[in-house]
Amino acid sequence: IVGKTIKDLRPNKFVTALAYHKYVAPPDTPVTFPDNVVLSYVGPHVFGYLCDEEHQRAVAYWDGWAKLAQNIIWRPNNFVSVVGVPRVYTTKLGEDFRHFYRANMIGTDFDRLSTNFAMDGLNYYVAARLTWNPETPVNAMVVDYCEKGFGSAANAVREYFTELEMIT
Repeated sequence: IVGKTIKDLRPNKFVTALAYHKYVAPPDTPVTFPDNVVLSYVGPHVFGYLCDEEHQRAVAYWDGWAKLAQNIIWRPNNFVSVVGVPRVYTTKLGEDFRHFYRANMIGTDFDRLSTNFAMDGLNYYVAARLTWNPETPVNAMVVDYCEKGFGSAANAVREYFTELEMIT
């Protein structure tokens, strides 16, 4: 109702809504948002990159919201430092960027970035590059990160990241 009222009164203005916490799942009842509503989707905590079931649920929630809202911003809590150990999830991150981009994503808002470059440096780099172009191949970004950041040790670091991603 608010979105439609704003659209009628101020056709060039937008309204935001937040799909978060108790409202992360799309509604069961049919609702559609006017094109001036921008939905900010947070998704389940840390977006499930550490748990495949949570990740699948988060993507399914996105897909549900994408049927209702034409404009969605992805605002995950990926970089919340609750784990305290290095982790790599660049492959899933790339898959999600492409999927969301193709399903109404108009922007991102990565909340709660910290200076945990030892834990998340590669993830930060890939997220930033994917924000610029969601269709960029993740593998090329990982190679670039390793070559530019680690020089002659690039191959060994790349192997470490590959193994760490399998463990993650």
